[in-house]
Amino acid sequence: MGGGVIRDILLNTPIAVMHVGSLYAVAAASGTLIFVILRALGNSVDVSAVACVAVTAAIRILAVRFHWSLPEQRVIRGIRQPKLVRPADLTGPIDTPRDL
Repeated sequence: MGGGVIRDILLNTPIAVMHVGSLYAVAAASGTLIFVILRALGNSVDVSAVACVAVTAAIRILAVRFHWSLPEQRVIRGIRQPKLVRPADLTGPIDTPRDL
């Protein structure tokens, strides 16, 4: 990821890691997870690192080859927005019905 960010900065292009739908972060997280799991199982750093790089590269290559991407984030509809209540609306007798 660091190399891609440096490349994008030097080329004055938008940073690819930040693109919506990009699998950069997913690939990096997957590789990191493989590394941590293999180390926890007692494998050497060398074996774990090679597996980490292989998984990360495989995910990125497959994502580019088959045009895989994450879905774009959308606004969630149907959630009721809370009504704002002014302090002046809360004065008066308690038994008065309120539209909150």
